[in-house]
Amino acid sequence: MLCDSANGYCSRLELFTGRECRPVPSEYGVTYDLVMRLIQPYLNKGYKLFTDNYFTSPHLYYNLYLNATLACGTLRSNRKGVPRMLRETRPIDGNTVTFNNGVLTAVKFADKKDVYLLTTIHEGKMVPTGKRDYEGNVVWKPDCVLDYNKYMGAVDRCDQMVTYGSFQRKTLKWWKKVFFHTLGLAVLNAYHIYKHREDHPVPHRLFRRQLVAQLVEDSGVTGPEASGRRRAAPEVLQRLSARHFPCHLPPTGKKVHAQRRCIVCGPAEADIFRTQNPGVKVPNRTGHDTNFQCRQCKVALCITPCFELYHTVSDYTLAYRRHHHTAVRNQTLDRRSDILYMYTLNTQTTVSDIDDIWP
Repeated sequence: MLCDSANGYCSRLELFTGRECRPVPSEYGVTYDLVMRLIQPYLNKGYKLFTDNYFTSPHLYYNLYLNATLACGTLRSNRKGVPRMLRETRPIDGNTVTFNNGVLTAVKFADKKDVYLLTTIHEGKMVPTGKRDYEGNVVWKPDCVLDYNKYMGAVDRCDQMVTYGSFQRKTLKWWKKVFFHTLGLAVLNAYHIYKHREDHPVPHRLFRRQLVAQLVEDSGVTGPEASGRRRAAPEVLQRLSARHFPCHLPPTGKKVHAQRRCIVCGPAEADIFRTQNPGVKVPNRTGHDTNFQCRQCKVALCITPCFELYHTVSDYTLAYRRHHHTAVRNQTLDRRSDILYMYTLNTQTTVSDIDDIWP
């Protein structure tokens, strides 16, 4: 993975898919080929590359230097091309041993343990760190060590920020982990671009929340209420956009004309009962039993109005409740009109409103 040392932006990555799938390695090895593939678009542009000891090698750094790209990184002492004298020399604690061939500079720094570095950027000079030891003396370290500690944490920072909002779930399918990790990297990269363009950016946590809210809003899909049956977004899109046809429920072992509770009016009638009878236990059976189902969705539905509501409205439970209230209101108005008409026939009088005769 190739990251920007300033902020951890992941510019390029390559997924390991097994030895059988990778190309034949060159004479310099697999790690050399991997770094050269990742850095290819940035060669001959004056960039500086920092690597850990898994990738660092004299052949890699020399070829990067020939392509106007400087590099610095920790080094394994047994790497091919490392001078034997560098391994055998024992510097005093806090001192360094430096080998230079005019292009490459190999440094061995005696810290708590020996640290090997290779660089084409630095000269391996000792510079003050700005810190003091327990005796009050100024701590000195090689210039390549200070820059390596300053710029090398980009990959670690990127991995750390991805884990904050990770989608890790137990699964037997490896491609799911790869997909969600890649999605996390994409979100993190979007946040870095957002921070670069905004003068007062929001924290990463709030950015992720706003991103999710915007994606949901742009999709135009809303889930059902908590009391209704919850459906995944792709299922909702399929329910509202595909072609649907009613058919009879298949017969069971005991019933030739099978019946099932309607998926629309069942939960909706339960909500209506709770609203009209607060504190009263909802009956076990609400809604209507039906002999029909959707041939594509395989859910039981009344022919009218449930079949239409289920396939045209995202929140079909709320739509049924509104339909029910409208029907009840129309029935009440019709009843009031009938009473008013019968009263005028019996009394031979004219009234303007039923409230005049029936408060």
